[in-house]
Amino acid sequence: MADSSLTYFTCTLGQAAATKNVASSNAKTINDFLESQAQLYPRLPAVGFPVPVPNKGEWSSEVFSFEDLCNGSKTVAKELYPYINAGNIGNPSCVALLCSSSIDLLFTWLALMRIGTSVLLIAPQCQPAAIASLCKSCDASILFHDPSHNDLASSSASPPDSDFVAQLFPWKSVEKDIISIIRVNNETNFDFVPLYEPSENDTAYIHHSSGTSTGIPKPIPQSHRAAFGVLPHLDGQKSATFTTTPLYHGGIADCFRAWTSNALIWLFPGETLPITPKNIILSLSAASRAETEASTPPVKYFSSVPYVLQTLAEEPAGMALLQNMELVGVGGAALSPNIGDHLVSQGVSLVSRFGSAECGFLLSSHRDYAVDADWQFLRLPSECKSLCFEKMGEENSVLKELVVKKGWPHLAKTNRSDGSYATGDVFEPHPHIKNAWKYHNRSDSQITLLTGKKFDPAPFEDAICSSSNIVRDVVIFGNERQYPGALVFLCRSTGENKEEESWNVISKHNDKVEIHGRIDRNMIVWISADELKPEKSSKGTILRGPTEERFAAYIDDLYEGTNQLPLTSNVPDSEVGSVTASIVHEVIGFELKDDEDFYQHGVDSTKATKIRSKLQIELHCRGISYTTVGTFKKIANPRSEIREMQDLVAQYSHFDSPTAEKQNAIPKTSIAVLTGATGGLGVNILEILLSNHSFSQIICLVRAKDEQEAFIKVTANLTARKLSLPAPDRLKCVPFILSRADLGLSGEVLEVIRREAGCFIHPASSAPLLHPHPPSPELLSHSPHHSDTLGYSRSKWVAESICASASRIPSMRGRVNVVRVGQLTGDARNGVWNINEAWPLLLSTVKILNCLPDIKGQKLDWLPLDVAARAVVDVALTLGYKSGFQSGIGIGAGAGDEERERVEGEDIVYHVLNASPTQDWGDLLTWLSRISTEEFEVVDPGNWLRKLRGLEGEHPAKKLLWLWERGFGDGDAKEEGGDMKGKGGMEVVFSTERAMGVSRVLREFDGVDEGLVGEDLGVARGGDEGGF
Repeated sequence: MADSSLTYFTCTLGQAAATKNVASSNAKTINDFLESQAQLYPRLPAVGFPVPVPNKGEWSSEVFSFEDLCNGSKTVAKELYPYINAGNIGNPSCVALLCSSSIDLLFTWLALMRIGTSVLLIAPQCQPAAIASLCKSCDASILFHDPSHNDLASSSASPPDSDFVAQLFPWKSVEKDIISIIRVNNETNFDFVPLYEPSENDTAYIHHSSGTSTGIPKPIPQSHRAAFGVLPHLDGQKSATFTTTPLYHGGIADCFRAWTSNALIWLFPGETLPITPKNIILSLSAASRAETEASTPPVKYFSSVPYVLQTLAEEPAGMALLQNMELVGVGGAALSPNIGDHLVSQGVSLVSRFGSAECGFLLSSHRDYAVDADWQFLRLPSECKSLCFEKMGEENSVLKELVVKKGWPHLAKTNRSDGSYATGDVFEPHPHIKNAWKYHNRSDSQITLLTGKKFDPAPFEDAICSSSNIVRDVVIFGNERQYPGALVFLCRSTGENKEEESWNVISKHNDKVEIHGRIDRNMIVWISADELKPEKSSKGTILRGPTEERFAAYIDDLYEGTNQLPLTSNVPDSEVGSVTASIVHEVIGFELKDDEDFYQHGVDSTKATKIRSKLQIELHCRGISYTTVGTFKKIANPRSEIREMQDLVAQYSHFDSPTAEKQNAIPKTSIAVLTGATGGLGVNILEILLSNHSFSQIICLVRAKDEQEAFIKVTANLTARKLSLPAPDRLKCVPFILSRADLGLSGEVLEVIRREAGCFIHPASSAPLLHPHPPSPELLSHSPHHSDTLGYSRSKWVAESICASASRIPSMRGRVNVVRVGQLTGDARNGVWNINEAWPLLLSTVKILNCLPDIKGQKLDWLPLDVAARAVVDVALTLGYKSGFQSGIGIGAGAGDEERERVEGEDIVYHVLNASPTQDWGDLLTWLSRISTEEFEVVDPGNWLRKLRGLEGEHPAKKLLWLWERGFGDGDAKEEGGDMKGKGGMEVVFSTERAMGVSRVLREFDGVDEGLVGEDLGVARGGDEGGF
């Protein structure tokens, strides 16, 4: 492309170097650069922020010149200096920064570098454990933060082994506006002596990875030189950029790209507002008015990530905005080809920009937009000699890997002996345009199992190959499968026992990897033929994707092999127990007694899936459902479940009698004890309890190895669900063991609970009720036959019966209560709905099946999480006040129909649910047709089930086929009494008179509507776990 077409917005580092359009070499550091810009272009606008104005249709703006940036960095540095200088540092140090993308973040970042420290920029989406890990790895001693992230910062710094302190911005503690600090007119304030003078190779600031493979993000340092010294220096004074990318991500790179070309950049005001089409349009309107009021240049370039472009493309005003831009840049993730093609067809000059933290801006699809619509194909300019594409796999393979050679302007790291960097990014060439490449995939992609577990197979593969002279290569697979497998390529010249010897090597290394990454022997394909080899690059690197495609038939046979099993088993009935015990032993690594509980000994979903798979193979049982292991819970063949339920009630209905002293004690302070805070309902209850200052402290009992892990689990759940984080002294999280009489608590914690706890809430899982009855009163059931056949439902009957036994003790009357919770959705405030639950999973199939079932008669008897949580607390506090704050509540779904006679003293049941829904499944389908971005067909339930059964590959919804077949299938899979036959089930009605009597939120709940459904599905669609 000719030099005349170069713009600072699309010019790569290679083009800048080749055309000698690079930033001045006189400035060595970012501080030097700001000083130079302030001297040469003092009044030139550098950065602008739209400023929202409440209750007005138009926004104002703040525009800062290069002189403002330079002087403001010094005046803000003076505010921060006492906190940094307290450590008396003489060497470079690191300070962490947690803040929304705002004026505060921009100038605090510049000020800290002015002082001489490097700055760790933390994305506010990080969880406390991730923040603590980043601060520790970067040796940060202080975490500055804005007021909106006070709770997150405090939680991050609260663990006992923390080496950093959380510090609110000094000006925020006195309610001072940072703009007044920046725009001070006193010249003496601009004199500043830093603690340390950095060099061009010192770290200026540190970004971090997302942490998708390990859960803990890794720091990505940037030197002063890399920040600006290799960027293009072109004339950008007449063309401003607007970016939606936050400063703590790529926004800083966008700033430097503009500033080195003397261009203005507008940053989205991320402190208080979400990035929506309406707010983007208002922001650009403010920038437009600044052209007249402050003589700023017009915005000609728009930069964002894919999902922002998608939302704008869906709005006529948003599309018009994009059409008016000279260039619209997208990067950071892959934009859907359909969305990109649509934008280009509507006249949007769409350019894809590709780069990395290691190498900077590498390639773009900048082209002649009037005649070239191939926006996905990145162009390799002929003058860029430091980039090349190397062959991968077989000679006739079109896929090639991008390699950055020694001599590229910025190489933060190398991974080859010749000083080059193999990016691991795989591209395919354009069929007609020379030097045009479309991104294909990563050559080193991690494996994500269907359970959501992730792992990197490379270390395991390397360990096996390096430990054996029999194994040539190993390729582990398992993406979107329940568990992993492996292609093991053996040397042909080895002896007869090569598979056994190889398995011994694999088995030895199996013990060293995470349980979900281990390989079972029956999940290995042994390949001995020399002509069958994995696909490799020219450098000898295995290409995972092409290899899996080549051996797809072998892989599919492993996962689908149970479909060809014989109809009958050759294992005698008398040996089924021992075979089952052997399989369980093999999977979990130690022996269990026949009556020991799986869950209590660490059998999670991954292990349960492996047990199921082995049972199917060994016993020739095709139809074992995914929930079988969780339902039976132990090795022993179940006796009569009804008798076992009765025995459990009898066993656990004997209670120690409290002493008179303890029985009559009134605590000086009141503590609430809560379980389930790592779940959806429990964490919403926790937030409500924390806001109630009648409780001096909330103690959360958590399944964890120690208090730190327990605290991290709970605060991470609060953050993930967009709930408020507590002050550290109000929340105590301790590990517990539910099966022990003392709950596995220390004597000290147990004594505090006995002495001071006034309210106990134990939220258990909800369970389905399929049996039709007249309205069920808020009374206990005295017959186990009334429970549904599902194990969860039966466990609730047992729990309720034990609570009833406790309530009969004179000293416990009025202090033990049961709350039955109905079907829950995401919370009404934030719309966070667990996508792994049944209804979201069913709705998610619309993307792959292009249809949804017509479940006639199915009422939308759903209740938002936060509404249910408030109702539970209403019940708890009402009862607590009546009995001196000494109440206990067990929460679960009803165990079935209740007997009609009321037993004196047993009116302890409350139904928290949507008892009178006016909306049904047909309403939901209508709403979805308006909300969904894709068209879908409404089919009868049987047709939908057949489509789901026939779906190739794995999908999370297939795990619940058994439930939907049982509910509205064709008849074969349904259990007796659960006949729904496409009618959504026989209606079950519950009385809520008592619950509504104590809970205002239940009385005022109007039911599910389109807004709530749209909020829930919108959050799920944008989440990490997939969506609709």
